[in-house]
Amino acid sequence: MFNSSLPELDQSHYYGKAKRDFYVESLEGPIPSKARSSAYELQNACPLKSKKDDYSEHYLFPNIKHKVSSEPMTTIKSNEELLVEDGNNDSLYPDGGLRAYSVVLGSFLCCFTLFGLMNSIGAIESYVVSNQLKNVSVSTVSWIFSLYMFVSLFLGLFVGPLYDSFGSMWLLLIGSIFVFVGLITCGISTTVVQFIFSFGICTGMGTGLMMFSAVSTISSWFSKKKRSFAIGAAQSGGSVGGVVFPIMLRYLYQKYGFNWAMRIMAFFNLGVDILGAVLARDRLKEIREKTGEIDKRTVPQKLMDSVDLNAFKEKKFTALSCALFMNEFSLLIVLTYISSYAMVHGISQAESFNMLTILNAAGILGKFIPSYFADKYGTFNLMILMSSLLTFSLFVVWYPFGKYRAGIYVFICLFGFGCASVYTLTGATVSTITKKTKDFGKRYGAAYTFISFGNLISLPISGAFIKKQDATDYDKMVLFAAATCCSATVLFIIARYTVVGRCMKVFI
Repeated sequence: MFNSSLPELDQSHYYGKAKRDFYVESLEGPIPSKARSSAYELQNACPLKSKKDDYSEHYLFPNIKHKVSSEPMTTIKSNEELLVEDGNNDSLYPDGGLRAYSVVLGSFLCCFTLFGLMNSIGAIESYVVSNQLKNVSVSTVSWIFSLYMFVSLFLGLFVGPLYDSFGSMWLLLIGSIFVFVGLITCGISTTVVQFIFSFGICTGMGTGLMMFSAVSTISSWFSKKKRSFAIGAAQSGGSVGGVVFPIMLRYLYQKYGFNWAMRIMAFFNLGVDILGAVLARDRLKEIREKTGEIDKRTVPQKLMDSVDLNAFKEKKFTALSCALFMNEFSLLIVLTYISSYAMVHGISQAESFNMLTILNAAGILGKFIPSYFADKYGTFNLMILMSSLLTFSLFVVWYPFGKYRAGIYVFICLFGFGCASVYTLTGATVSTITKKTKDFGKRYGAAYTFISFGNLISLPISGAFIKKQDATDYDKMVLFAAATCCSATVLFIIARYTVVGRCMKVFI
């Protein structure tokens, strides 16, 4: 269910075909458009608190005269054409061909292993809690997986400058070695400390090094016209991995046990990742030679510039970051403990792993359907809708009916769809309130620096509810996850209010 939470990606990744042109007239003549209104229309439809709003026409089009549409609804869309940017020279990119699409294949393979493993942590957690660490509290065991998520996301935020300096292949190769060593040592671990260093830190570091590079390399091969499709195709590898890995773990556990299951997965991932690293080579050096653009900043200087903490001075950015914090806080709880919950309620370990597969399969639809409607009706609106769906599934489906087999299957389908949706829309909501495309990576990095700490503490806190590891304790955990998900929905509504006020007619 996890998406690649990657900083500094081009915003075109988050949108399909552009449908956001405004009706405008410049000094050179009319510009054709399919959209229904301009940013100026927003001020007529919904008076905002400040005259210096981020969507004001003075900022977006200082030399353009706006024509206001007579249609009643107002559409705000976040797109490169609405933002101040330097633009891209499409002639610099192959935009296809065998070599370019082999890069997409390489990125697909890396995403397959990275997010396949990340989406399967519930299968690993349920096994170690029942076997190697059965005498250790769930709250203590949860630190293994919370550190894995924290290290993966927090380290991944700062890989961008390393990618700019050294390219993708070496980062992918080094990351794959870290993952390999982490999984091998995880297989022979018997204590919490050993699991923390092997899986939590070592595997997490490898994931963090690879996560950004695996997708970013595509941007050097495809222009904005085809980049969204190429990146989307590569990231679909994560969804496929989320379906395959739980099935693979179930078979390996039964056939060979945990130790050899981790070894086989380590060698499998290493082989796939090396092939992906060889295929997914970037063209950064070639592009710089053609454009003459040379970044003279050192790696430490680039690291300092990779996160924009000043963004938290904006109310709308702070509100959105808090919403995303609570959102991922609650989702990680469910994704980690769903298998253990099912086993406590009489479902076999093998079937609980099948549930993870179904959950991830439902997420494939969740990646595409809401994103399509977000282009039409706004990312904030769809994010609120999907977060409400998750809250409904937790409170109304999982808590009262999770003890029944049919009830839990209905829940995982709803949750899988909604979870994938909100992960997919996360970057789009950040881009919606970002003025300049070049600032998107920094602001996204700032948001995920904050969010990563939520991943660090969510599992230990929720694990404290599961002291006796019985059905009653797990029900308490479900209520806690539902409450945090509900708070995320409320915060998304507040974040939307900070942007457009009380007006309900705005598609944002």
